[in-house]
Amino acid sequence: MMTTKAPTAAPVPGASPTSDQRPAPLHLPAGSSCYFKFRYIQISLLLMELQIKLIELKHSTMAQLLGEVILQIADGPILPFNALDIALEVQNSLKGNFSLSYSNFSK
Repeated sequence: MMTTKAPTAAPVPGASPTSDQRPAPLHLPAGSSCYFKFRYIQISLLLMELQIKLIELKHSTMAQLLGEVILQIADGPILPFNALDIALEVQNSLKGNFSLSYSNFSK
């Protein structure tokens, strides 16, 4: 006697899938692999390295731009200050012997 499997009904859109219709778990680590045509493709490391390089490039560009702006403002008549005085105050504050007087910054 031959047994045949009864045909299953087509899935209804929006209905929860039965155990036969659920996809197999992929067991992928979050953010570390991509699943494409039954193969694991390790592209996330390459993308992460590219993103880190772009962040470093943006950071260095903004730091250079900010440095140029500060130099232009310091040399101009808008906000005159002596960068050496500020550097000495920062060094003194890092050593622990700093004063809160602002007379050192005036010309």
